[in-house]
Formats: sequence, structure tokens, C-alpha cells
Amino acid sequence: MLKFSQFLITLPLLALPLATLASKPALAETVGFERALELLAKSVVVDKKCNVLTVSERDELSNYVAKAEVAAAERTTVAVTRSALSAGQSQGRAETCGQEASQEVKATLTAAREAINSAEQDDGSASEPARAVATPAPRGGLSVYGRIIETYYLERRCAFLSRRKMNSFYKAVVRSHRAAISEFGKSAVSKIMKSAEARSNYQRCNGVGEARVKASFAEVASRW
Repeated sequence: MLKFSQFLITLPLLALPLATLASKPALAETVGFERALELLAKSVVVDKKCNVLTVSERDELSNYVAKAEVAAAERTTVAVTRSALSAGQSQGRAETCGQEASQEVKATLTAAREAINSAEQDDGSASEPARAVATPAPRGGLSVYGRIIETYYLERRCAFLSRRKMNSFYKAVVRSHRAAISEFGKSAVSKIMKSAEARSNYQRCNGVGEARVKASFAEVASRW
């Protein structure tokens, strides 16, 4: 099992921009992106099987998985990402419920929370100071990207789609993410991702949420 201290180093790699990662090559040698994704995916499966976390904690963990998946798109291929997630899920299905499994799930959630929050704070401190005026709502392609990523976060939490459609959705999200970064830059995309995550957190896993996810999937399926 990956040590808690190592995981604290791994998760920022999935949250930090590439420029920051390039300045800290030693971090990349500690634990790879794939192992971090495996741990997150494994914890989701173990939690569902063993009922370890509270509802709010379960939603939080799902959000971290979605954020890690999208961040990984900047650093590796879709095939590598899906392979790591699949490996983690297999490990989770093979895990036996018990104290050790529960402790690992809780440690993974805590490490992910602290690592990603720390990484986002570091990233924010290096950005331009926030202005007092309100930022206009995004338009055009950036708005479309925001809508796609918002419903993707919701899907990762609620699991409305089949595995085949989920994989297709993720591939579309990756293409949209890369296109948005190319056109608008990482800073603008990062802000949209945070706003999309916040909006997604207010939505429930009900019929309305399912309709939104399926409509978004149909949209991206027709685009890509």
C-alpha cells in the first residue's frame, strides 16, 4: 500500500499546471500519475462495496477522481489513463472489506483533499491578484467546455451512463480540454474548471441530473 506521505506528493502532480511540474522534476520521480489514479479508482470501488465513507465524503472522492482524470489529459494519453483507472477498479473489487481497507480509503481521501487543496492554493498564489469587479460569464467555446466539464463531474459522482458511454464521454472531455487550453490558455481553463466543479456540487443524482448528463453526452457525441 502506498504510504500516506508519498500520496501527498503524488496528488499535486495531478493538480498543478505543467509549468510548475517542470520546475519540480524530483516530484515526478516519487510516484507516477498512474499510481495516483489507481489509488483513487480503487478507493471508489472499495467504498461502494464496503460503505466506508459518508455521502458527502463519497461525492468528494468522486470529484477528485474526475479532476485527476482531466488533469491527466495534459500529461499522458487516454489509453494510459483508462488503463490506470481499470487497474485500480480491479484492485478494489479484489479487496476484502475490513479495517485495513477502510483505513486506506479514508487515508486516500484525506491525502487527496490536503494535496489538491494545497496545490490549488500554491497555484492561486502564483496567479494574478483577484480583481474586485465581477468576471463576465464565458462565451463561445469556453462556455461550451464549461458545460461539458460540469456534467462530466456530475456523471463521475452519479454514474448515470454505461461503461462504454462513460469511456466515450471521457475521450470527448479530453479532446475538449486540450482544445480549450490551446485556444484560451491554462489560466482561463483552470478558472472554468473550478466554477464547473462548484456548480456540479449543487446538483443532485436525480432525474434532472441524469437528463443533463445524457444531454451533454449526446452533444459531445455529435461534436466528436
